[in-house]
Amino acid sequence: MLTRFKDKFDKVLILLAKPFIRRGIPPNTITLLGLLIAWCYLFVALTKPFLFSITLPLLFILSALMDGIDGVVARAKKKRTKKGAFLDSVIDRIVDSIYIVSLYFLDILTIEESFILLVGSLMISYTRARAESLGLSLAAVGFAERAERTIITLAIIIAFVAGIPSFFLNMLKVVYIVAVYLTFLYRVYYTVLHLR
Repeated sequence: MLTRFKDKFDKVLILLAKPFIRRGIPPNTITLLGLLIAWCYLFVALTKPFLFSITLPLLFILSALMDGIDGVVARAKKKRTKKGAFLDSVIDRIVDSIYIVSLYFLDILTIEESFILLVGSLMISYTRARAESLGLSLAAVGFAERAERTIITLAIIIAFVAGIPSFFLNMLKVVYIVAVYLTFLYRVYYTVLHLR
């Protein structure tokens, strides 16, 4: 859904990407930096160190921003390559999995909820990749694309560290899981409908 507003988001990301562009940092390096920050985020979720309530959402936001900035830098420096696109896609799946698993380690999700959410999230990405390999674009198809899932996860994390009552946290979890599976099923329906 947010894909439709990509141009507006890109303007913000271009501003954030300027330091990387000026220093000539390759987009693949930024992608790997995002992965490293995601692992640091997971470590903080596991260990809950001093200033945990600040560092946890901060690392999450930095990791998510790196994911947007790498593409902006690649376009600005005209370094969009198939290898880079492949690396970015693979690392995105790893980072998505880290985000979901972190919610389990924070005792926000049960092991069953984590499994259900992880499978649904990966299937959203897989259906798009498979459909596009058959010539059908699924960009902006479905509500819970990657950007929306990242925002929902961030909302859950902020609600958790802010100590918001578990009733609202549970509502966010339900919204997340339902949105993921509605998106997955709609993408399957859309693909079957348009691949004739």
